[in-house]
Amino acid sequence: MSDNTHNRVQQDPFLADGSDRINRIESLSPSFHISPSTHFNNLSSSNILRLGSLNVRSLVSPTKQLNLFSILLSRALHGIILTETNLCSPAHRYICNPYLSSYNYHSWFTHSPVANRHSGVGIILHSSLAMYVVKKKFFSDRLIGLTLQLPGKRNILLIGGYIPPVSSSNRSVIADCYSTLISWIRSARSLDHSVLLGGDLNADLEFFLKQLTAAHPGSSPLNPLFKFLHEQQFDDLCAIDSSSLLPSPTFRSTSSGSLSRLDYIWISPSFPIPHLWSSVSDLTDVISTDHFLIVAHFDFLELRDHHAPSYLKQRQRCRTIYDFHSASPAQKESFASAVSALLPAVLSPSCGVPLNQLWHQFKMSLLSASRSHFPRVNISLSRPKDIPHELQPYTRLSNSLTHFIILLRKKTTILQLQLAWSRFFVDFKPGFLRLFSDQTCLLNSLPDPANLDEIFKATTLSFNEFRAQFRKSLQKLKQFLSARIALEFEKFKSASMKSAVAERNENFYENKGKFISSSLNRERRCIVLDRVLVVDLPDSPKLL
Repeated sequence: MSDNTHNRVQQDPFLADGSDRINRIESLSPSFHISPSTHFNNLSSSNILRLGSLNVRSLVSPTKQLNLFSILLSRALHGIILTETNLCSPAHRYICNPYLSSYNYHSWFTHSPVANRHSGVGIILHSSLAMYVVKKKFFSDRLIGLTLQLPGKRNILLIGGYIPPVSSSNRSVIADCYSTLISWIRSARSLDHSVLLGGDLNADLEFFLKQLTAAHPGSSPLNPLFKFLHEQQFDDLCAIDSSSLLPSPTFRSTSSGSLSRLDYIWISPSFPIPHLWSSVSDLTDVISTDHFLIVAHFDFLELRDHHAPSYLKQRQRCRTIYDFHSASPAQKESFASAVSALLPAVLSPSCGVPLNQLWHQFKMSLLSASRSHFPRVNISLSRPKDIPHELQPYTRLSNSLTHFIILLRKKTTILQLQLAWSRFFVDFKPGFLRLFSDQTCLLNSLPDPANLDEIFKATTLSFNEFRAQFRKSLQKLKQFLSARIALEFEKFKSASMKSAVAERNENFYENKGKFISSSLNRERRCIVLDRVLVVDLPDSPKLL
């Protein structure tokens, strides 16, 4: 950041009047590669949450704003922290306004009352994230803090920061930024809020770590912000270079060409959205800047799966499972072929792709193939039912018949009734015969779907009367299913009790500990670890 200090701040002649600037941008009539509706659906249904940070080296030019927005779309970013925007009032209110509104993005920008090359920070969030913002705060033209209240009453303080380069004239500004950042983070942690800090900090973390581990740190004081983040056990979401296994640089000096790391994304311990991997991209061919784009990828599924109990009750939400138990051998074979086709050709950690990214690709391949080849079952989250696997085919058959009977009242013509009965009977008949092969007489007593129209014409009944009689015939079948399901449940209960008694008797002779635990009705307790413990780090084992 300290390079090219002789460059002048570019000023847009349209900044004095926001309306003129908007008209100029709209007159450009940009054509993006994706429509607003498609982009909204892609980001809202995405399984990966992408948050980026980029020093844009001034954002006053409309052309640069257009380039920035093309990066948002091409990278499918849910949010980005922008630093060194160099915005002056009132320009910050109109940055990318036509593009943001049409593509469902929301923005927050600071501004400096005077032209200042090393100033300005902004945050742009897609509506899928911006909908959770409940509070905002600013510090000068250096810091922005957004409080997001996620489902399940989990709060996140999202901080975008820009620390100016170290110089004799900036020492007081840097000290104020550090103290304000530390104060914001301490206040958020005291309220049990998680924290994500991103932006250009203009400091080298590797130099700080060398100072920390050196026997003689030298005369240079430790960076107070890095020291605080290190003490609070924040995670540095850096991208790892596959060749050197070191953090990838985020800045290239235009004068010397040297590489360093000045841009960061940090998260507090126990961050509610699991981090998967990070990446760094050189965008000099897209936008004029000597900094690289750093993007942290999070598991968006984790965010969607957590909702407050009141929300689940009001919305009557349910989760979907794909039942591989009831899948046929042909379905299982096609599922395996689909998974193999969706996976990349080379799927190993040695190919340079982060392990979390490989795992996420594998998980998404399983999910996509399951949706296409396995039977879908909806399970209520507010009223869970524990039904044994052996009895689930009976309950599914009964529930499908009940649902069809309820929908009969919506059929107002014989054509609608015949079409609905044909579709239902095609799937219902094979399932019924698999469970009750000796009850074909019940199906034979029902009207043939192909001749339902002729049966109706042969009667002298009105459609409502015919529909009522048709419903009565289905009610007889429903009563039979209910009685058989009750009988099957009693059989299963009796068999389970006999099995449990036999197992307890066997444990009495062969496993006394198991017998005592079973007799006292003790519940098994265990801890499930879903993280990897790295113990080869000296004096600091870490959970990934």
